[in-house]
Amino acid sequence: NVTLDNTGSTVAVGWSVGITDTLPGTNVPWATTNPAAGSVAAGATGEFALISTDRLCDAFKQPQAFTATVTLSNGAVAPISITDTITPVGTAGGFAVTRNQDVQQTCVPGTVPLAPAYTLTLSNQSSGTSVNWSIGQFDLNINGSPWATANPARGVVEAGTTSSITITPSAVACQIGAPTTWHAQITTSQGTTITITDVVTP
Repeated sequence: NVTLDNTGSTVAVGWSVGITDTLPGTNVPWATTNPAAGSVAAGATGEFALISTDRLCDAFKQPQAFTATVTLSNGAVAPISITDTITPVGTAGGFAVTRNQDVQQTCVPGTVPLAPAYTLTLSNQSSGTSVNWSIGQFDLNINGSPWATANPARGVVEAGTTSSITITPSAVACQIGAPTTWHAQITTSQGTTITITDVVTP
């Protein structure tokens, strides 16, 4: 809340609040006020609530200053500018699979496993927050089992770092009679979904 102090005055002062700043790229005001206008009696104080829109922290990635202007009805004092610097919660917009998101493999008879294990790299180097992730939704083989396993199957990648997942295809994936594209999905605590693929040729 914003407090309006008129305790040093001998006259009532009317006031109103104007919001001119908007969300980036829109005409949506960054905040609303309650009330938007009023009067403060001589020797008293008043207040209003400055309520930021719930879309504000999703609209930008860096701290940004927004203003509101209080105009007084008697004109004796210039308009008063109120500044609120908003820092958004760290975002995971930079989280990505930077190695082996889409691979192609050929099964090699006599080896274990038939299709070699490989490593995914999860990069959080350009993100502003740690990211919890898990991998699942593996396509199923002809015997109803997942086409691959992941180690680890979940974890946390801290902001500015990378992490790895080892994907080990099942031997059953090599028993299909034609090249097959297999899928799995990585999901994050921020709601991001990344699909990985592996084209396995028997």
